[in-house]
Amino acid sequence: MKVLNEDSKGANNGSNYDQLQLLKELTLFHQENCWNFKKILELFHISTKEIHTLQDLPYLPVAIFKDHKMVSVNEEKIVRTLTSSGTSGQSVSKIYLDKETATAQVRVLAKLLEPFLGSARLPMLVLDSESIVKRGEIFSARAAGILGFSIFASSVTYALDSEMNPNFQQVEEFVNKYVDQPVLLYGFTFIAWKQFMEKANSEKRLFPLKRSVFIHGGGWKKLQDEALSAEDFKNYAKAIFQTEKVVNYYGMAEQTGSIFLECGEGYFHSTTYNNVLVRSFQTLEPVKYGEEGFLQTLSTIPRSYPGYSLLTEDVGIVYGVDDCICGQTGTYFLVKGRIPQAEVRGCSDTFEQIK
Repeated sequence: MKVLNEDSKGANNGSNYDQLQLLKELTLFHQENCWNFKKILELFHISTKEIHTLQDLPYLPVAIFKDHKMVSVNEEKIVRTLTSSGTSGQSVSKIYLDKETATAQVRVLAKLLEPFLGSARLPMLVLDSESIVKRGEIFSARAAGILGFSIFASSVTYALDSEMNPNFQQVEEFVNKYVDQPVLLYGFTFIAWKQFMEKANSEKRLFPLKRSVFIHGGGWKKLQDEALSAEDFKNYAKAIFQTEKVVNYYGMAEQTGSIFLECGEGYFHSTTYNNVLVRSFQTLEPVKYGEEGFLQTLSTIPRSYPGYSLLTEDVGIVYGVDDCICGQTGTYFLVKGRIPQAEVRGCSDTFEQIK
């Protein structure tokens, strides 16, 4: 099965009809190949013949991957296992990838980021520790993010040492070497702030990378607990790295590769490869534009596991489709946070987990 419009550059070039057809095919595939998914459809009397719009697609609660093994291919084809992050004592989701799905994740991520990064590989500064990517065949969401973004790198430098402390000397060497060149800065938001940026700010350290693009995502619940807003984070990032290009993204381990990037107006946008719906807290029926509800995320990528349509634990608002004043097409939306009753499980691992 092909990912929709693989030759596009991440714009919303495919119609909702094309996207719906592919997602219907994924529904049928997972129904035929994942026993647990098939039983869920039977339990709720869901018929694939009744899928006529994106709103009709069945969805799984994102937490199901914590308690059930959801696999749609022969297990000997599994080449990698991703885990969601969770605080100490919490269970984590396990996402099983075959070669086809893992390759699609990388390919789609490249298409989504090309408008921001161009086609040339860039020197990359990761605001994290290299130790996070050296933990065998099971990868955390953080490690998967670092490895995924590393495909755009001509070289990779890590800003934190193995103890998660800033290696300011190494970062200064990176700056001196690439001060006048385009570079990619990447990090999980909470880790980037708590382990590097907060300390750099307190010591009044500046790293002038004026031609850099800083892409970050995850961990907003923990930052909100510290009363650090998205605008605050962006302003600190611009000040410390002296860049005007700071881009937030929304994504999750359960749909790796299928991220939603922030536009200049501060909204996340869907693309050919993904979409979102918002469902009522009370009825789970779709709500109108501008109303809050559970975010349902759709992705054309997952084939080795039935993660193509997920009801998240995040609160979101969809504002419209194709009419954002930024000029970018697609469904545009905001994420307002995690529902209060949900387990606090951001996209970044906590510091305690990485010791």
